Amino acid sequence: MSKEERIEYIDTFFELNSDVETREMIDMIKSLERFRMFLYKNAAEHVKLVSSLTLSPEYEKKFRDALKNNWTSEYDGIRIKIYVPEVPPTIYIKTRNEAVGYFMELWKAKTRNVLKGYDIHFEKVFVWLKCYNPVSSYDVDNKFIKPFLDGIRQSGIIKDDNFKIVKYGMEGLLDRENPHMELYIFGDDSIPEFIKKGIF
Repeated sequence: MSKEERIEYIDTFFELNSDVETREMIDMIKSLERFRMFLYKNAAEHVKLVSSLTLSPEYEKKFRDALKNNWTSEYDGIRIKIYVPEVPPTIYIKTRNEAVGYFMELWKAKTRNVLKGYDIHFEKVFVWLKCYNPVSSYDVDNKFIKPFLDGIRQSGIIKDDNFKIVKYGMEGLLDRENPHMELYIFGDDSIPEFIKKGIF
């Protein structure tokens, strides 16, 4: 089944199994997600426009701060923590959003670049993702996380991101004031024993 077919299946499932109010809410969320991605993409591509406009210093600062690369990382000898100042869209928005290519490459590049300062290599990794969403009810399994895992591979700390090398898990939390993601990368000896052996 292709990606497009899987998305059609998800939409059909909702259409057949949800009431009108629920379907309208889902459509609204999709629209807001598309708008968020397009707005950020266009703002990032036209940031030079700010200098040609007559804006208050306070507004200009807020505008520039919103577009800054605020991704950070730290390594304490046990795990690498990456702070991502945004949350990814849901997977069903991903394949229908024309801005998806831009964001896939952006998130890959930012993940890769934030890890480039570490002269380390792992044979295997376990990645724990914490998604701090601004809404109190959402499915973490619908979040589009592939670019982050691709970026980890591209950074060179692992040679590939296939199933023999990468295991991952995800946790959903609520944060209305500061929606963001945190990625925790555990390598080799730091991987919890029950993860290395598998859960039976």
